[in-house]
Amino acid sequence: FTPIVWVEVTKLPYMFLFGHPNMYHTIVVYERDGNEFVVGDLGESPARISVEELEEVRHSHYAPKFRSLTVKDAPAKPDIREMLSERIRLTCSQMLEGLGIANFGLEAFKKWAEMLTNTKNKKGWSNCFNTGPALHGAMSSVFGQIELRGNGGSAFRGMYADFVDQAAGVLKKPALKKVADQFRESEASWHR
Repeated sequence: FTPIVWVEVTKLPYMFLFGHPNMYHTIVVYERDGNEFVVGDLGESPARISVEELEEVRHSHYAPKFRSLTVKDAPAKPDIREMLSERIRLTCSQMLEGLGIANFGLEAFKKWAEMLTNTKNKKGWSNCFNTGPALHGAMSSVFGQIELRGNGGSAFRGMYADFVDQAAGVLKKPALKKVADQFRESEASWHR
Protein backbone atom coordinates (compact mmCIF):
# COMPACT_ATOMS: atom_id res chain seq x y z
CA PHE A 1 0.00 0.00 0.00
CA THR A 2 1.12 3.56 -0.71
CA PRO A 3 0.47 5.83 2.27
CA ILE A 4 -0.71 9.40 2.04
CA VAL A 5 0.50 11.34 5.07
CA TRP A 6 -0.40 14.74 6.52
CA VAL A 7 2.59 16.99 7.04
CA GLU A 8 3.45 20.48 8.20
CA VAL A 9 4.18 22.11 4.86
CA THR A 10 6.55 24.73 6.24
CA LYS A 11 8.87 21.98 7.49
CA LEU A 12 9.29 20.27 4.11
CA PRO A 13 12.95 20.80 3.17
CA TYR A 14 12.24 21.25 -0.54
CA MET A 15 9.42 23.80 -0.16
CA PHE A 16 11.51 26.63 1.37
CA LEU A 17 8.55 28.01 3.33
CA PHE A 18 8.43 29.54 6.80
CA GLY A 19 5.91 30.48 9.46
CA HIS A 20 2.95 28.51 10.74
CA PRO A 21 0.72 26.64 8.29
CA ASN A 22 -2.87 27.70 7.71
CA MET A 23 -3.68 24.59 5.75
CA TYR A 24 -3.62 20.85 5.60
CA HIS A 25 -0.96 19.42 3.34
CA THR A 26 -0.41 15.83 2.29
CA ILE A 27 2.34 13.96 0.50
CA VAL A 28 2.44 10.46 -0.97
CA VAL A 29 5.23 8.23 0.32
CA TYR A 30 6.18 5.96 -2.58
CA GLU A 31 9.07 4.01 -1.13
CA ARG A 32 11.97 3.89 1.27
CA ASP A 33 15.40 3.95 -0.33
CA GLY A 34 18.06 3.46 2.36
CA ASN A 35 17.86 6.40 4.77
CA GLU A 36 15.54 8.36 2.47
CA PHE A 37 11.93 8.27 1.38
CA VAL A 38 10.78 9.01 -2.15
CA VAL A 39 7.71 11.23 -1.90
CA GLY A 40 5.22 12.78 -4.28
CA ASP A 41 4.08 16.35 -3.73
CA LEU A 42 3.13 19.34 -5.87
CA GLY A 43 6.22 19.15 -8.09
CA GLU A 44 6.42 17.43 -11.44
CA SER A 45 8.82 14.78 -10.15
CA PRO A 46 9.22 12.91 -6.86
CA ALA A 47 11.34 14.38 -4.08
CA ARG A 48 13.58 12.70 -1.53
CA ILE A 49 13.60 13.36 2.19
CA SER A 50 15.47 11.64 4.98
CA VAL A 51 13.84 9.47 7.62
CA GLU A 52 14.50 12.23 10.17
CA GLU A 53 12.99 14.90 7.90
CA LEU A 54 9.85 12.81 7.39
CA GLU A 55 9.50 12.34 11.15
CA GLU A 56 9.87 16.11 11.64
CA VAL A 57 7.31 17.14 8.98
CA ARG A 58 4.79 14.64 10.36
CA HIS A 59 5.16 16.06 13.87
CA SER A 60 2.98 19.11 13.32
CA HIS A 61 1.64 21.60 15.81
CA TYR A 62 -1.95 21.35 14.63
CA ALA A 63 -4.76 18.82 14.14
CA PRO A 64 -3.43 16.29 11.59
CA LYS A 65 -0.36 15.37 13.67
CA PHE A 66 0.84 11.94 12.47
CA ARG A 67 -2.37 11.35 10.44
CA SER A 68 -2.12 9.07 7.41
CA LEU A 69 -4.25 6.92 5.16
CA THR A 70 -3.86 4.19 2.59
CA VAL A 71 -6.13 3.38 -0.30
CA LYS A 72 -6.80 -0.35 -0.20
CA ASP A 73 -9.42 -0.89 -2.87
CA ALA A 74 -10.09 1.27 -5.87
CA PRO A 75 -12.44 0.54 -8.74
CA ALA A 76 -10.68 -0.59 -11.89
CA LYS A 77 -12.28 2.15 -13.94
CA PRO A 78 -14.48 4.65 -12.14
CA ASP A 79 -17.47 6.21 -13.86
CA ILE A 80 -16.23 9.80 -14.20
CA ARG A 81 -19.67 11.23 -14.90
CA GLU A 82 -21.13 9.55 -11.83
CA MET A 83 -18.22 10.72 -9.69
CA LEU A 84 -18.49 14.34 -10.89
CA SER A 85 -22.24 14.43 -10.33
CA GLU A 86 -21.86 12.97 -6.84
CA ARG A 87 -19.08 15.43 -5.90
CA ILE A 88 -21.19 18.39 -7.02
CA ARG A 89 -24.19 17.05 -5.05
CA LEU A 90 -22.01 16.57 -1.94
CA THR A 91 -20.62 20.10 -2.21
CA CYS A 92 -24.13 21.54 -2.48
CA SER A 93 -25.26 19.43 0.46
CA GLN A 94 -22.35 20.58 2.63
CA MET A 95 -22.97 24.22 1.77
CA LEU A 96 -26.72 23.97 2.46
CA GLU A 97 -26.70 21.57 5.41
CA GLY A 98 -23.23 22.11 6.85
CA LEU A 99 -21.28 19.27 8.38
CA GLY A 100 -23.30 18.92 11.55
CA ILE A 101 -21.65 21.85 13.30
CA ALA A 102 -22.40 25.55 13.01
CA ASN A 103 -19.01 26.58 11.59
CA PHE A 104 -19.47 25.03 8.14
CA GLY A 105 -21.71 25.78 5.20
CA LEU A 106 -23.77 28.84 4.40
CA GLU A 107 -25.25 28.97 7.91
CA ALA A 108 -21.75 29.64 9.23
CA PHE A 109 -21.78 33.04 7.52
CA LYS A 110 -24.87 34.03 9.52
CA LYS A 111 -23.18 32.90 12.72
CA TRP A 112 -19.97 34.75 11.81
CA ALA A 113 -21.85 37.97 10.99
CA GLU A 114 -23.67 37.71 14.32
CA MET A 115 -20.43 37.18 16.27
CA LEU A 116 -18.66 40.03 14.47
CA THR A 117 -21.21 42.54 15.75
CA ASN A 118 -22.60 41.00 18.95
CA THR A 119 -21.30 42.90 21.98
CA LYS A 120 -23.31 40.92 24.54
CA ASN A 121 -22.25 37.38 23.65
CA LYS A 122 -18.99 36.33 25.33
CA LYS A 123 -17.91 34.82 21.97
CA GLY A 124 -18.58 38.08 20.12
CA TRP A 125 -15.50 39.49 18.40
CA SER A 126 -15.49 42.67 20.47
CA ASN A 127 -15.23 40.51 23.61
CA CYS A 128 -12.81 37.88 22.29
CA PHE A 129 -10.55 40.20 20.33
CA ASN A 130 -10.75 43.42 22.30
CA THR A 131 -7.09 44.42 22.02
CA GLY A 132 -5.03 45.44 19.01
CA PRO A 133 -2.80 42.33 18.95
CA ALA A 134 -5.75 39.94 19.46
CA LEU A 135 -7.81 41.61 16.73
CA HIS A 136 -4.81 41.73 14.40
CA GLY A 137 -4.22 38.00 14.98
CA ALA A 138 -7.86 37.15 14.28
CA MET A 139 -7.98 39.27 11.11
CA SER A 140 -4.65 37.84 9.92
CA SER A 141 -6.03 34.35 10.42
CA VAL A 142 -9.17 35.20 8.42
CA PHE A 143 -7.04 36.66 5.62
CA GLY A 144 -4.76 33.61 5.67
CA GLN A 145 -7.69 31.20 5.43
CA ILE A 146 -9.28 33.13 2.54
CA GLU A 147 -6.25 34.15 0.47
CA LEU A 148 -3.27 32.02 1.50
CA ARG A 149 -4.63 28.58 2.29
CA GLY A 150 -3.45 26.02 -0.22
CA ASN A 151 -2.99 27.33 -3.74
CA GLY A 152 -6.52 28.58 -4.23
CA GLY A 153 -6.86 32.13 -2.97
CA SER A 154 -10.26 33.84 -2.84
CA ALA A 155 -11.61 31.03 -0.65
CA PHE A 156 -10.94 28.53 -3.48
CA ARG A 157 -13.83 29.97 -5.52
CA GLY A 158 -11.74 30.22 -8.72
CA MET A 159 -10.45 26.69 -8.32
CA TYR A 160 -13.99 25.42 -7.90
CA ALA A 161 -15.09 27.46 -10.92
CA ASP A 162 -12.45 25.65 -13.00
CA PHE A 163 -13.74 22.30 -11.71
CA VAL A 164 -17.37 23.16 -12.55
CA ASP A 165 -16.31 24.47 -15.98
CA GLN A 166 -14.58 21.19 -16.78
CA ALA A 167 -17.44 19.16 -15.31
CA ALA A 168 -19.87 20.99 -17.64
CA GLY A 169 -18.04 19.55 -20.64
CA VAL A 170 -17.69 16.03 -19.26
CA LEU A 171 -21.31 15.89 -18.09
CA LYS A 172 -22.57 17.63 -21.23
CA LYS A 173 -24.46 20.15 -19.06
CA PRO A 174 -23.82 23.62 -20.50
CA ALA A 175 -25.87 25.19 -17.68
CA LEU A 176 -22.95 24.44 -15.37
CA LYS A 177 -20.91 27.04 -17.30
CA LYS A 178 -23.19 29.70 -15.80
CA VAL A 179 -22.52 28.26 -12.34
CA ALA A 180 -18.79 28.45 -13.04
CA ASP A 181 -19.22 32.11 -14.02
CA GLN A 182 -21.03 32.75 -10.72
CA PHE A 183 -18.11 31.18 -8.84
CA ARG A 184 -15.73 33.47 -10.74
CA GLU A 185 -17.79 36.47 -9.63
CA SER A 186 -17.66 35.10 -6.10
CA GLU A 187 -13.88 34.69 -6.44
CA ALA A 188 -13.51 38.39 -7.26
CA SER A 189 -15.73 39.33 -4.31
CA TRP A 190 -13.78 37.15 -1.88
CA HIS A 191 -10.53 38.67 -3.13
CA ARG A 192 -11.83 42.21 -2.65
